[in-house]
Amino acid sequence: MQRSSMLLFGVGSFMILTRMLPKDEFGIWSLFLSITTLFEVARNGLIQNALIKYLNSNDHPDHPSITAASVYLNIILTLIGLVAIYFLADLSAMLFETDKIKPLFYGYMLISVILAPYSQFEFLQQANFRFQGIFVSTFVRQGLFFVGVVTAFLVGWKITLTYLILGQTAALTVATVVSYFFTRDYLALDYRYRAEWIWKLFHYGKYVFGTNISGKIFSSMDQILLGSMISTSSVADYNAAVRITMLVDVPTSSAAQVVFPQSARIANQNDKHALRLLYEKSVAVILLFLIPFVIGIFLFPKLIVYIIAGGAYYETIDILRVTILYSVLVPFTRQSGTIWDSMGLPRLSFYFTLVIALLNIALNYWFILQFGVIGAAYGTFASYFIGFVVTLVVMRRMLGVRLSEILRYVGYYFRYSITLVSERINSKRISKTL
Repeated sequence: MQRSSMLLFGVGSFMILTRMLPKDEFGIWSLFLSITTLFEVARNGLIQNALIKYLNSNDHPDHPSITAASVYLNIILTLIGLVAIYFLADLSAMLFETDKIKPLFYGYMLISVILAPYSQFEFLQQANFRFQGIFVSTFVRQGLFFVGVVTAFLVGWKITLTYLILGQTAALTVATVVSYFFTRDYLALDYRYRAEWIWKLFHYGKYVFGTNISGKIFSSMDQILLGSMISTSSVADYNAAVRITMLVDVPTSSAAQVVFPQSARIANQNDKHALRLLYEKSVAVILLFLIPFVIGIFLFPKLIVYIIAGGAYYETIDILRVTILYSVLVPFTRQSGTIWDSMGLPRLSFYFTLVIALLNIALNYWFILQFGVIGAAYGTFASYFIGFVVTLVVMRRMLGVRLSEILRYVGYYFRYSITLVSERINSKRISKTL
């Protein structure tokens, strides 16, 4: 529900912005979001998984010290991020040859400060298997921003980039207050300086931090290269395809968020058989949801583009046919990273993601030179396919994972779903007859 609300509000805002912003400004907004998301995934990587792992593998008396250590790391990372954002404003203006992006980064400095408590609340709730508060705060954050965009559209206000950054700040502030009330019971902190816990969290999280940064570079570099090599308008066309592809990413993201706490507990028991089953079945369930959407979007791309982005973005149709295909490969790599992190192997996730990210930069650069805008889609697809093959090889050697078993589970869950639906239909018919 959390991921779905993010997606629905995000797509809703996207549908309005593509119709109200000039293509170059929408491209600037897309580039800004791609770059600043790096800071959010960096915070998540350094703190989130380490906090969840140690809270679930240590006794309750240690929890206040572990939580306090994560807060200290959060503050340090925020301060470093503020300095980086300040310098990124000028660098981005030079790279994309536009000064319009600079005020967005200055506004994001305030957002980064507010994100510190917001993210901390979310991490604590996830570690304690309390997802209701995460859903509500996310709903409020994304929903308020969406309401602001809709209001401007209906009233006839001119939507500017400044208006968008102010809307994000206001929505995040309210969501942080809401999230606090769901997290109060888990905010017991030992404020004494516990260097051992800070270093434990840091040394575990540093590889996840690197993995998340590499992964975000992997997913954003195509747009960044397009913006610097071609134009910000080309980013708008490409981003439309990426946004539509994100429609089918909800099951993957949701499963990764829920599977990690479970896999951390299983890994703590050193049960490789259970980890193999968890990986194979979670990937199979995700594919069961993904495949129908992928087929539908692949067969009717023009209709989908018109509904979501409008007629001005028909140039994105060919790009969409490519980007939608690699979404099927994402669950394999995403879930393997979750399993590796839970097994205490964040270094493996980091090196794997880093290598694929570097490969993605090289492939995107070459394909863009050869084919233009659609070359970014070709390069990203090639990178995902290589990562998919390597993932299956590594997972088979580590846990005995087999692609045939995953596909078998997909078929099994499909048949089970059909049987379940038919039984419910029959039971309703019988009840009506009686």
